[in-house]
Amino acid sequence: MATKKKTVRTASRPAATKPAVRKPVAKPVPKAKPAAKAKPAAKAKPVVKAKPVVKAKPVVKAKPVAKAKPAAKAKPVVKAKPSVKTKTVTKMPVKAKSVAKAATKPTAPVKPTPSARAKPVATVKPTPTIAKPQIAASKPGPVASAVATPANSAVAPAAAAAVPANTPAAAPAAPARQRCAWCLGSEHYMHYHDTEWGVPVHGDRRLFELLVLEGAQAGLSWATILGKREAYRQAFAEFEPGAVARFDEKDVERLMNDAGIVRNRAKIEATIENARAFMAIQKEFGTFDSWIWRFVGKRPLVNRWRHSTSVPARTRTSDRMSEELGKRGFKFVGSTICYAFMQATGMVNDHLVSCFRYRDLV
Repeated sequence: MATKKKTVRTASRPAATKPAVRKPVAKPVPKAKPAAKAKPAAKAKPVVKAKPVVKAKPVVKAKPVAKAKPAAKAKPVVKAKPSVKTKTVTKMPVKAKSVAKAATKPTAPVKPTPSARAKPVATVKPTPTIAKPQIAASKPGPVASAVATPANSAVAPAAAAAVPANTPAAAPAAPARQRCAWCLGSEHYMHYHDTEWGVPVHGDRRLFELLVLEGAQAGLSWATILGKREAYRQAFAEFEPGAVARFDEKDVERLMNDAGIVRNRAKIEATIENARAFMAIQKEFGTFDSWIWRFVGKRPLVNRWRHSTSVPARTRTSDRMSEELGKRGFKFVGSTICYAFMQATGMVNDHLVSCFRYRDLV
């Protein structure tokens, strides 16, 4: 019997093999998308037929220009007649001789009429001398006016002969008054200058009036305020401080519609406040008069100005007054306004020494 051979299985080492390098597998090519079907072309819109061209209107033929009329022939210039030669004027002495001959005849004495009872006119002796032209007299008067007639007039000797010999000479005219230069602009200014400006004022109502008017003047001329003075007197209760101090908003609106005064709300309201401050001083010192005149020692300050340019607009005294009034609640009382108030109330005499009012108030 056949013997089975035992096969011995020997473990064999696997042969060292290099790792197989994997080749990159090619990605499958994506299938191309089917091409989109082309949209059918839009049908073309039918062409709009062009409107027929409007035929141009035939051009109107211009009317023929009318021929200009021939210019009228200018009339021949009339030659000016030769001017008549003026006769030569006879010289003065020749005329004077004829006048002198007329004056040599003695005038008949005038008979006095019973109604007039005039004295007989003295006869003038004939003068053989030639009359000379008279020079006008500088001073006015009845005699001077008769002599002032030119000698080349035939009336002059007769007029001179008609003057009685015993007629007294005319009195010389009084010299014109000299005033401060600021008042020479108008008669209204001159009257105020001659009667009020610089005259010492006492009395609370009068002082309150000038304080109100000086405050209203701010930014305006004094002539404007003087022209509205009567309207201010009626609008502000005759400048009675107690009545003005009681004014309210209705009164302010009433005054704003008053064309006779300066319609400035700030100035109107300041006047009412000043009236209340005015009464407070009256309550503390008895009168505003006694308090305000303390700033000048209760007597006017007298200056000696020779030129208008020398007069100041403010002083240390007006500075102190303005400061004190401001502390007590007054409005529109700057130093310049206070000095004008001092001049108007006579607290200071600022008339020029050449002004006739200066001597009256010293």
